[in-house]
Amino acid sequence: MDLRRAHAIRAATAPLVVAALLGLGPARPDLAVAGPATDAAGPWVHTGSLLYPGPVVPADVAGPAPIAPPPGRRDDFWVIRTAAAPQVMGSDPWPHLQAYRLDPLGLLAPAAPGTLLAQAAGRPVVIMVQGNLVSGLLAVNATLKAWQWLDGAGAIPGDALVVLFDWPSERTLLDPALDLNEKSRRAFVAGYHLARLLQAFPPGARACLIGHSEGGRVVPAALHLLGGGALNSQSLDPPIGLPGPRPPLRLRAVLISGAIDHHWLDPGRRLGRALPTSEAVLGLYNPCDAALAPYPLLPRSGHHSAMGSVGLLPRDERLLGPLRVRYAEADLHPDVGVAHSLLVALVHPPIASLIAPYTWAAPLPAARPRRAGARRRPPL
Repeated sequence: MDLRRAHAIRAATAPLVVAALLGLGPARPDLAVAGPATDAAGPWVHTGSLLYPGPVVPADVAGPAPIAPPPGRRDDFWVIRTAAAPQVMGSDPWPHLQAYRLDPLGLLAPAAPGTLLAQAAGRPVVIMVQGNLVSGLLAVNATLKAWQWLDGAGAIPGDALVVLFDWPSERTLLDPALDLNEKSRRAFVAGYHLARLLQAFPPGARACLIGHSEGGRVVPAALHLLGGGALNSQSLDPPIGLPGPRPPLRLRAVLISGAIDHHWLDPGRRLGRALPTSEAVLGLYNPCDAALAPYPLLPRSGHHSAMGSVGLLPRDERLLGPLRVRYAEADLHPDVGVAHSLLVALVHPPIASLIAPYTWAAPLPAARPRRAGARRRPPL
């Protein structure tokens, strides 16, 4: 059997494998199903079904009321939405961007994106990109909760702006595998839109990009484009780069359970310009992540293990050469078990302390070895 045919069979059987791994259930990600509390930050709920899992989040995050930060910090929170932009690689997001800012009452109000750009001068900006099925109010509340926990752990600078980059990750197709495949395509488009936003930041601005799951695909895609790379959406469309140069920015990134191939950051690979563009990148992986287990079967995975499952393999580290010093990684499994959830990870202070140097809340360590006790799963 040739490799092309083997890949076709794996892709065709992906929905069956996902169903076998995750079980059957109502495909309604908007319905919260009560789940066991994992720690004192609970109670927690599962926002999807077993077949089509949404994130595991605290109960207040899944509710209708927004979680507002303290009054003195509310105007530091922004939402940039790209749902109205064409979901086509290379489309200009600026005529379609929707920007919102918290008002004194803690409610979102429309605002001019130019105000965000002006505020970004001289202040650290933490841009959070959620994963699949986390958009709209759920994304807002989850980002505010993430900010609250990171801030409480000293992992967010007091003068930082916190920005939710809200891309259209809501469910659009009935078939779970086809829908996830479409989100993987949209994540590359969202990476292009995020890069266009960052192009407008003032010279010298500091931005930390935190991406979870498919958001962990959006972030390195944006970094790759900002580094002069070209990218397509894996839909037979031609690779496209950014128009014009970018201003000199100081960029750092945190990829949490990232849904990208483990070797895509290698030089010459699909996202090979991401590390040269960054001061430092932290990869948080989990070899027991249940949601990423079928990743190699998905058509837009490249049929390799996810970086969010195995981190960088030894060969990847060798290929990075001098760029290896810009990358660090740690194993989430001791803290989160099999959970594939941004907030289940961030509730743990040790994980927040790992993130702090990337937001400018703490100095970067001189050497960034793999976290002690990390365990690896062999690549599929």
